[in-house]
Amino acid sequence: MRRVFYAGVALTTTAGIAEALARLAVAMSALGETDMITIPIVTEPTGKTATVQLLVGPGIPLLSMPLDHEEPEPDFSTDVTLLQMHRFYPYAQPDDGGGTFDGGEPDLWDPDLHG
Repeated sequence: MRRVFYAGVALTTTAGIAEALARLAVAMSALGETDMITIPIVTEPTGKTATVQLLVGPGIPLLSMPLDHEEPEPDFSTDVTLLQMHRFYPYAQPDDGGGTFDGGEPDLWDPDLHG
């Protein structure tokens, strides 16, 4: 579990949500974009789950730190996937070990024409 500090408020969520939110916030800041993001949280002291909406973008501080939590961690994996599907979420470029594409001649071989 992680404690996320946003606008002077401490929110409790899973490590997966906190990491995805942080990556999205960094990418959005770098792009100069702002958006309303919904994340699941665990309310205190009841331990029930809820959702909050956060305005994420440049100049909006966000801090995440580990939290000792004795209760079982809720399954927010679907919400992590939804954050990762956000249009500004950063994706790693595949590294095929071949360096950069040189833009050379296209491969003109066509299996339908050449057998």
